Amino acid sequence: MYTCRIFSDIRSIFGDDLAKGPAAAVIVHKLKIEFRESGERKELYFALDTKDLKTLAETVKRAEAKEAALRKTLAAMGTVLLEPK
Repeated sequence: MYTCRIFSDIRSIFGDDLAKGPAAAVIVHKLKIEFRESGERKELYFALDTKDLKTLAETVKRAEAKEAALRKTLAAMGTVLLEPK
């Protein structure tokens, strides 16, 4: 993966009387992931709501905790850990 960004937007919701302006709004987050596949640059977009953001954050925290545990195990075994670039 080369880059990732989250774009946050307010989406207006209008009622029948447009002159009154928006009747409500929702916040939508769009996760953009840029990567290369077979030498070709590609992008994926995912629409996220607040619950999705929380789930994503929890998933990343869990992966970080697993990495810390694995690093500790590898260090205790004397195994060299290679870092991908």
